[in-house]
Amino acid sequence: MTGRRVVALALALAACGRSELEAPTVELLAGRARARPDAGRIDAGADAGVIDAGMPAGSCPDAVLAGAPAPISAYCSTRAYESAFTAPTATALLWSVTLSGSTSPDDTVILAPSGRAFVRVDPNETDTAWLPTRVVAIDPGGAVAFERDVDGVINGAPWLDAGGALGLLVVKPPARTMLALDQAGATLRAVSFDEPLRGQPAIGPDGATYFLVDDGTSPARVLALSPTGERLWTSSPLGQSPRQVAMDRAGRVIVGSRKGPLDSTGSRVVVTALGGDGAIAWETEVTEHGHLIDGPSVGPDGASYTVIWSDGSTKTTLVVLEPTGATRRVVDVGAAPWGGGVTGLSVGGDGAAYVKAGQELTAIDAAGSVRWSRFAHPNVLLGCTIDASGAVIVSSGKLEVLDPVTGAVRSTYDGPPMQGSPIFAVGGATLGDGAYYFTDFGKTLYAVGAP
Repeated sequence: MTGRRVVALALALAACGRSELEAPTVELLAGRARARPDAGRIDAGADAGVIDAGMPAGSCPDAVLAGAPAPISAYCSTRAYESAFTAPTATALLWSVTLSGSTSPDDTVILAPSGRAFVRVDPNETDTAWLPTRVVAIDPGGAVAFERDVDGVINGAPWLDAGGALGLLVVKPPARTMLALDQAGATLRAVSFDEPLRGQPAIGPDGATYFLVDDGTSPARVLALSPTGERLWTSSPLGQSPRQVAMDRAGRVIVGSRKGPLDSTGSRVVVTALGGDGAIAWETEVTEHGHLIDGPSVGPDGASYTVIWSDGSTKTTLVVLEPTGATRRVVDVGAAPWGGGVTGLSVGGDGAAYVKAGQELTAIDAAGSVRWSRFAHPNVLLGCTIDASGAVIVSSGKLEVLDPVTGAVRSTYDGPPMQGSPIFAVGGATLGDGAYYFTDFGKTLYAVGAP
């Protein structure tokens, strides 16, 4: 296996969840990949994300809501990995296109309301790490609309901002630059920062953009930017190793992190809510000793969901907090982490949680009861997407659409490039209008839907 494919596989095993806990992670510095000394990895694609297809009108910018089919990482948010579209009733390969650079299979394909798809690629055929420096736009049918090279490495998947512009976080040490491109690839604005911005941003109901500021050693903060990129505020220090930024219905920023001494079985894990001025609205300790694995993600009624490894990393636990920060329930998922197997979280429109842990994907209803559980390879992710009807879409060797109540398979795609390989994992197919979009370990973007 080449160096590029080793890195790609490592990234794939970290999507829609987390692989080995507190393992060295990769930061893109000076054109090379190096291990970070702390957990809280640079987001290489779509980790656990959020979109609300049912918010009251005006609560979420239209461009973000319409143009962000799941899976999405930390957009204007109330629900994790939920799409505004319905899964196709039949699946066949509609088309594929060869891109001008290598992709990562766990990377999010972003779709504009027009159906134009965006994906980042690494055009360098000789490097040994996957360092994406180009964004490619593809129209329905597979025609390449444009390609845009950037001066640096694109950190995290692209996103759509409140005005419908395509956002990119470009890293060229010591600066991070937030680029906003129009739908033809031209620069609308470029704003640079010295702080170590990381991963995917969250887009607030007012169109503001929120980034994690995290160097991997100091306590993390959140930086709030206006819709045009001006600084609004930087929060006080939070904990370390945050996974993502989420937003609740009131416009509060929700972040999970660890605090205090860390050992092999974890540390104190807290969830913090920041108000509109960056001040701490509430902070709740979800475990005295454990590992933050995924979340927080925000459910349809504003509750936040967090997955931790507890009891010396022998138990997978789902913690649900009220919008006020009070503990609603603590649920034993019933699946052990299996010594570092991939763990991940998705939340549906009915408040159900879907947790991949160990060798199981488990559905837990809003009351905390297990609906169903099915086998999932312990060291391979299942990309988790929830369509507008509530159906659960998983991908690991094949795409399957599952009934949310029974777990029964409604439809399956087992064609190229998956073809049933138990180790081929797509980190979540992006669900558009009548089609799924995903990439492979090579240079191909695929569209699958009803023929």
